[in-house]
Amino acid sequence: MASMGWGRRGTGCAAALGLAMAAALTGCAGFFPPLNTTTTTTTGTGNYVFALAPTNGTLTAYTIGSSALTIGTNSPITLPSGLTSASVGAITVSRNNAYLYVGGIDYIYCYSIGTSGALSLVSTSSVPITANIVSMDTSTDGNFLFALDNTSGSKTVYQFALNASTGAIETVTPVTYQIGSAASWTPKTIHVGASGLVAAALESGGEVFFKYNSSSGISYFGQSNPVAPTEADNDITLNAAGTYAYVARSGTTDGTTPANQVIPLSIGSTTITGGTPTTTGYSPQAILLDSSGDYLYTANSGDASSNPAVASTVNEFSVSSGTVAALKTSSFVPGITATSLARDSTGTYVFAAGIGSASTLQMYTLSSGILASVSGASENPADDAAGLKLATTH
Repeated sequence: MASMGWGRRGTGCAAALGLAMAAALTGCAGFFPPLNTTTTTTTGTGNYVFALAPTNGTLTAYTIGSSALTIGTNSPITLPSGLTSASVGAITVSRNNAYLYVGGIDYIYCYSIGTSGALSLVSTSSVPITANIVSMDTSTDGNFLFALDNTSGSKTVYQFALNASTGAIETVTPVTYQIGSAASWTPKTIHVGASGLVAAALESGGEVFFKYNSSSGISYFGQSNPVAPTEADNDITLNAAGTYAYVARSGTTDGTTPANQVIPLSIGSTTITGGTPTTTGYSPQAILLDSSGDYLYTANSGDASSNPAVASTVNEFSVSSGTVAALKTSSFVPGITATSLARDSTGTYVFAAGIGSASTLQMYTLSSGILASVSGASENPADDAAGLKLATTH
């Protein structure tokens, strides 16, 4: 259960409501205080990758150059005390690249993105939200921020209306979803597709999908079938057309046989249908399509605790009309445990983040779907026991 934050005051733009208050305040434009009435920035410039270390409570920005990473001005920064933890914390970038939102226990904070990736708190006040935010994304038009809550028993995505010019969060709407009555679930990630389709991965709860409207935001669309209690759908990605989703599934299918699969899902006008699974590396934690939509990657955590020989890897696949085909079983090791993947705004680079390596953030180039490590471009943000979470500019 999320800890209560009513007595804590922050210094960032935070949006929130208690669950009991949320419905009453839905749509109340102007309820939230302005972030900074003197702010005139509407569009950010630069190509950046941001690494959140949730257990440590730090955030590091990097400028993405030609086969190089440069640590941002004033990075790493220390987040407000108690905002993130080993199991709670998320970051995402506004669609105009001017702001970075950081969510966690009871709060969402907003930072402006300045020259060389410099991060600055935008507001002087904060408002609590009774939620544990584990993943966030923004609508492609920049109108809304979506935050996935993993508070025990919650089946809620919080939808925040945004002011693109100031970064301000103006209204909040809790959007509930359905799941099989007998299924257990642990919310993991939420992603917005280029078509506006929004999807969330819920471990053994499978996936839920939402349709997007630029005026009213998201509404519940449907779900894929919950999986076996011993399986976990850890991440999901969507193709540009919103016709297919791809899921990273770990665990065991029958208690002993490893799943370790990529699951394609066909998204129809009223139905969601599973396709043929494809085997990937041990315990995939993250999944990513490249900018063309023709290639797919999984970050696999390996099995460092009980079988160190089962290494952490990044696997590569081609995709076509929902069919996934292996390209390469790679030996890239973003860390003892791989936790996240991201691609840069130009579609030139992919980033993999992990735990416990000399280089917990690694940079790769793309060539016909195959990743190649960029020599000297890896970085080592403060190692984090929960694994780094990544966000990039658009």
